[in-house]
Amino acid sequence: MEQKYICSSLKLLQVDRVIICGNDCDFGCPPGLRTILPAAQQVRTVYIRDETTLTCKANIFAFSDDLVWEWAPTANASESVEIAGDDDRIKATKTTGYHYQSGLSIEGALRNNSGVYRCRARQRSNGERQVLHEVQLNVKDIIPPAITVGLQRHYDLDRNHRLPIKFKLECQASGDPIPSLAWYKDAKPITSRNATVSDIQTFSRENHTVVSHLFLVPDITEARGGRYLCQVSNSGGVGASRGIVHVGGNS
Repeated sequence: MEQKYICSSLKLLQVDRVIICGNDCDFGCPPGLRTILPAAQQVRTVYIRDETTLTCKANIFAFSDDLVWEWAPTANASESVEIAGDDDRIKATKTTGYHYQSGLSIEGALRNNSGVYRCRARQRSNGERQVLHEVQLNVKDIIPPAITVGLQRHYDLDRNHRLPIKFKLECQASGDPIPSLAWYKDAKPITSRNATVSDIQTFSRENHTVVSHLFLVPDITEARGGRYLCQVSNSGGVGASRGIVHVGGNS
């Protein structure tokens, strides 16, 4: 039975006597029958001043080792400009297993680094350059965290009564990247294992918003009182909201 070859950009498979192979195959396809499908465009988002590395691989049996990088502005992705091989951002091509590998590093990203980056390699079979890796890189501005729902300045609790069922300390903040959030009491970090706390629920919402609810244990004692702080932070800065819990009533 004659062996049939089907070439794709996926991987090497053999079902009965049909071989499917492509750029990620290490063996199995005669070089003259290799046909590599165009690379699917990926999207990567980074923030101002971030570092990122784009990596391109080419099968050594299908391609030569002269990998090149191109860049095109987002507004007109069809007008590509080749990035010079001696550009400091391009890492020297190396061989890893059955692949040539080239990296393009962007350090301290700026908005004008946004655009479409393509890596091309020359096919051994016909000498044509094929796009093997294509990335739409978006560089975003950092938005410092801002408290959108903060703590009350004062909370009054009565030790002669149990804690109201709906009582909680709530804190919300927005920012991009979405802020991280931490609780403090009297300048010490609070976790859900703290004896004063029955639970802490923190989750994210749309529009880069983080929400956190801190629930105190039901029994009101002097230990529940104190200065509480909700602190939010991202790479753009730090924000905070403060509130005092006062415990009154007869002991």
